[in-house]
Amino acid sequence: MSTKEEKVVNAILKYINFIFLILVSVIALIMRLKLFSFQSYDFRIFLLPWYETIEKLGGIKVLNTQVGNYGITYQTLIALFTYLPFKPIIMYKFLSVCFDYVLAVGSALLVQALYVSRSKSLFLLVYSVILFVPTVVMNSGLWGQCDSIYCSFIILSLLSLVKNKKYHHLFSWVLLLHLNFRQFLFYRYTFCFI
Repeated sequence: MSTKEEKVVNAILKYINFIFLILVSVIALIMRLKLFSFQSYDFRIFLLPWYETIEKLGGIKVLNTQVGNYGITYQTLIALFTYLPFKPIIMYKFLSVCFDYVLAVGSALLVQALYVSRSKSLFLLVYSVILFVPTVVMNSGLWGQCDSIYCSFIILSLLSLVKNKKYHHLFSWVLLLHLNFRQFLFYRYTFCFI
């Protein structure tokens, strides 16, 4: 092996975890992007009319009126999206896909904290599994649902509990409450006995 080849191999070996992380992230994103054109029944009947109503009533100006059945935080994000030059379906799915990655990172950090491990391999395994779970892929990429958003905050809240960071835990609860009150109630009563 020549000196140049050896340098390339050594560089790859040195950054193999980072290369794997990027590769997994890009493949997961491509999978989701391939599904973006699909318009679900829920999107056509609920999400699109809500988006159009928010846009028609002036974007941010409509926040004093409840449009749809989502919390004010989610409605604010949708209102901000109406100012961007992208199709509504792209914006809904883009938001959910972003939180797929937050969910994957949060889950990987939570598993590391539970196992008291700083293993990069464990992080990469959990991160990869979460990004490729079919329900996670379909919820964001196919249906444009916001499940990964509130699940991310549940995971981050649990991570804060495990790491004994009470204020971060409270912050996650507040965000979860603003995103969707029903999930907050489920979360609150499920974990109140811990």
